Order: sequence, then structure tokens, then C-alpha cells
Amino acid sequence: MSNNQYGWLASIFYFAYLVAEYPWNILAQKTRLAKVVSGNVVAWGAMLMITAACSSFTGMAICRFLLGIFEAPITPCFMLIVCNGLGAVLGGVLTYGMGQIDTIAVWRAIYLILGGITVCWGIIMFLFLPDDIISAKRFSLEDKALIISRGRLGRIGIINHQIKWYQIREALVDP
Repeated sequence: MSNNQYGWLASIFYFAYLVAEYPWNILAQKTRLAKVVSGNVVAWGAMLMITAACSSFTGMAICRFLLGIFEAPITPCFMLIVCNGLGAVLGGVLTYGMGQIDTIAVWRAIYLILGGITVCWGIIMFLFLPDDIISAKRFSLEDKALIISRGRLGRIGIINHQIKWYQIREALVDP
């Protein structure tokens, strides 16, 4: 792979991310948030493992494009459910440890191990992550009512599947 091709791999990922983020976020807002997130986590982890099998620029480019597609909804959706950051903390420690592997190429080991962990985590999320406060099993009916009323008071739209175009306009014109 040439330096130019290697540089394109980073760009291809972000082109796909840019194209996919808006449709995924609409889908997550209008359907079941947890299922969109967990499905994308599983797909991203599987694609990460498939990347380890690539041996050409074309294969890597396709994998990077699909990784961008499947990663696009993750940060915005995790911000909605407030569980972002743990992966960043653990990721560095895990990749350092994997850097000590000498049986296969380190980059392949990283893709395989982290992809496998990601697929497992996505399945766990699919099974246990609630889509909204109403379907959360952890809270009593009184707790759910309190959380929803606080959300209404703060006008944060806990159970709102409507796109507010004035908010999009406001975000785009805000310097």
C-alpha cells in the first residue's frame, strides 16, 4: 500500500461517517434508540474483525467505508444515553497490551480482539439497554414519572420523536 492510499483510508472513513450520521440519527430518534446503537455496535465490531482479513487497498477501503457508516450514530446516541467515555479509558490499555503480541501482525490482533469484544458488547447492549425511560426496568413507575416530569420542565424532549427544524436552523447559524 502506498502512502497516498494509506492517507485515503482515513478520509474514506470520515466521508462515510459524514454521509451516514444524519440518517442514522433520524432513525435513532424516530425508532428504538437502543436497538439502533446496539445493532451498529455489533456491525462495527464484525467489520473490525473482517478488516483483519484484508490484504489489498480495495478491501481496506471498503472496510473503512463501512466502519464509518456503522460508527456514525455512536457518539450522538451515546450522548443521548450518557454512557460515553469508558471505551476511551480502556482502549489505550488494551491496545498497549496487544502491542506485545508476536504471533500475528499486531494490527490484525488489535482488529480481531477489539472487534470481538465490540460484537459481544453490542449483543449485551441489544439485550439489556432500554430504548427510553418508559422501557427501563430499573426504575419504578414513580421514578419514571418524576424523570419524565423533570424532562418536560427542562424541555429536553425525553419521549419526543419530532425533529424541530428551528433548532437545526439555530445550530447552523450559531457562530
